[in-house]
Amino acid sequence: MADDEELDVDEGNKMRQPLEGQLYKYTNVVKGWQYRWFVLNPDIGMLEYYMLDEVKKGKPRGAVHLAGAVISPSDEDGQMFTVSAACGEVYKLRVVSCGRSRFPGQDAKERQFWINRLRKVAEDHTKTIAQKNPPLLPREIRSPHEGVVPQDKGSGTGPGASSQTVWYTTGMGGHTEASATPAEAFSSVREILARAGKLYYNLAQSIESLPSHGPGFKYYDKDMLLLKATSCATVMCLEQCLSILQESKVALPSYVLEPRSLLEVYADFMSYPHMFLRVADGETPEERLVMVTEWLLCSLYATRKPFYGGKLHCVSGEVKSATGEMVCKVSGEWDTKLELQYTDGRSKEWNISELKRQPKRCRPIDSQDNFESRRLWQPVTQALRSGNTVLASHHKCQIEERLHEQSCGKGDPEQGEMAQQTHDAKLFRLEGNVWKYKYPLGKPS
Repeated sequence: MADDEELDVDEGNKMRQPLEGQLYKYTNVVKGWQYRWFVLNPDIGMLEYYMLDEVKKGKPRGAVHLAGAVISPSDEDGQMFTVSAACGEVYKLRVVSCGRSRFPGQDAKERQFWINRLRKVAEDHTKTIAQKNPPLLPREIRSPHEGVVPQDKGSGTGPGASSQTVWYTTGMGGHTEASATPAEAFSSVREILARAGKLYYNLAQSIESLPSHGPGFKYYDKDMLLLKATSCATVMCLEQCLSILQESKVALPSYVLEPRSLLEVYADFMSYPHMFLRVADGETPEERLVMVTEWLLCSLYATRKPFYGGKLHCVSGEVKSATGEMVCKVSGEWDTKLELQYTDGRSKEWNISELKRQPKRCRPIDSQDNFESRRLWQPVTQALRSGNTVLASHHKCQIEERLHEQSCGKGDPEQGEMAQQTHDAKLFRLEGNVWKYKYPLGKPS
C-alpha cells in the first residue's frame, strides 16, 4: 500500500514538472496552422507560447491561465486538441508529426501526453483557487447607527430601524433578504457568488469523473464541455461585476469615456431603422441573418483602437447557416463601403456613407432637468470633444463629488435626513418587497 502511494506521489510530481515543445497553433490572421513554441509553467498555471525566434528573448507572444480551463481532444483529428480558458480565449493546437520516423499511433500518444499535463495543472490551480476563496460565513445584519447591536430581520425593531434604508438581495433559493447597508448587501452577493462557485466546482468535478467510453454521457461530450466552460465564464463575469461595484470609488480616466450616454449608444444602433425593419421580409433564415449583419455593420461606432489586420476600420467576417455552411463573406470598411461575396458567385456592394442616417430625437439642453445625462455631463462632453482630457477629468471629478455628497446628505441637513430614509423613486413605488409602476396603463398620470 505504501509503495502504491509513493508511486502516486512520484507520478503526480512528474505531472507537475515544466513542459515545453513545438506545436501547431491555428491563427485567425492567416486562417491556418503555424509553428509556435509552447511553455507550460505549472507553478503559476500559465500556458505561454512564443514565436520560434522569440524563445530566448523571454517575451511570450500570448498566454492563458489554466485555472478553470477545459482541455478537450478532437474527435475528427488524432493530432488536434483544444484549450478553452475560463476567460473565453480558445487555443486550437496540434502536435507536430515527424513523418515516417513516427510509429503508428505515436501522434495520438503525444497529444494525450500534452492533454494529461495540461489537465493536471488546470485541476491543481482550480483546487487552489477554491481553497483560497472558501464560502463566506453568514453575518448578522447590523444597524448603521449602532454597529455592535444586532438587527432582527423579521421584527424590524432596534436602534435606527425607522430611519434605515433597506437593501434587498435575492438569494439562490428565490427568497428575498433585507440588508441594513450597502456593505451588507455586497456581503450577501459575495455569499451567493461563493455558493455559485462551489456549485460550479462540483459540476466540473462531476463532468471530469464521467467515463471516457461506454454508453451514456462522456466527459468529452460537446454539451458537457460547453456546460463546464460557460458555467465558469458566467461565475467569473459575475465576480468581476461585483468587484467593479465594490471599487466604484476609483474614478475612471476621462480618456476612456465617450461623448455620449449609454442611451445614445443604444439609439445609434437605430440610426438606419429601414435596414432593421426589412429583416422581417427575408424569406429564409440565411437571408434574414445576412440582413441583420448588414444592419449591425452600418451601426458600428469608432473605438479607441479601430485597427484590425493593420488596416483602419477594416471588416472581415463570415456568415454561416445553422448547419455550419458558409453563406457569404464580408469584407471592406464599416464606415465607407462593404462587400458581400456569396458562395454561389453572387456579390453585393453598398456604400454606407451614402445611406441616409436617421437623427436622434432629443430635447434641447435648456429644456432638460438638472440631472439628465446630457445636461449633467455637458462640461465633460465638451472637453472630450475638444481633446482636453485634463479639463474633462476635472469636471468629471466635480460631478462625482457633488453626486456623492448629495447621496450622503453632506450638502444639506434636510437631504441628510432624506438619505437615511427609504428613497422615493420617481416612477416606481415599493409595495412589500416588490417595486410597482406608479402610473400603469389605463390610469391617469
